[in-house]
Amino acid sequence: MCTTSSARRDCRVKIHSVGICGSDVHYYEHGHIGPFVVERPMILGHEASGTIVAVGAEVKNLKAGDRVALEPGIPRWDSAQTLGGL
Repeated sequence: MCTTSSARRDCRVKIHSVGICGSDVHYYEHGHIGPFVVERPMILGHEASGTIVAVGAEVKNLKAGDRVALEPGIPRWDSAQTLGGL
């Protein structure tokens, strides 16, 4: 795990599956949902499940081996992970 202050509160997850939901299909077919227009390439699928493989030092309620379901929000477009394609 990284040692930056935010990474100490993060978990690394091995993704096992990702769901494509109705909003993903709508983006694909229409290029937008309401006022939110897709302005850059977008990887569809945002409802994921997997197994935690590492936790930051400040994470107390999860551990490696725990199975989790994820519903991430909108990423920071300027983050190192986003800019690096992760």
